[in-house]
Amino acid sequence: MLNSEDLHHGGCRLRAARVLGLACAPFGGVRVTVDRRGLTVASTVLPRPRLALPLGSIVSAAGVQVDAMEDFGGWGYRIRPKRRGVVLRSGESLSVRMVGGRKYVVTVDDATTAAALLNGLVNRHAQERA
Repeated sequence: MLNSEDLHHGGCRLRAARVLGLACAPFGGVRVTVDRRGLTVASTVLPRPRLALPLGSIVSAAGVQVDAMEDFGGWGYRIRPKRRGVVLRSGESLSVRMVGGRKYVVTVDDATTAAALLNGLVNRHAQERA
């Protein structure tokens, strides 16, 4: 038989689960776009948060392997000194080096192709500005 204290604790757990679910929802899935504007990482669930790296601020890109726990201490939007990441899993990732030295990492399939495309756009942008 349930008493009022059991119901109170159950309600608190339900509220905590909802808050945790809302906090995790933005990174349930992301859409990564490389185009003439630069790199955009957006949630497939919510319109915000959104990470936009302008082409003129990007120095270079590379495909790298990431271990979510070892390199970033977990999953989600991760902040470390001189680097940040949208890490949804371990494995293949796109690493983008910015003017000023900061790196952004996002886990994606076929990161090498994304890096080649981004580097080509960065080079073209630099030539157009010269």
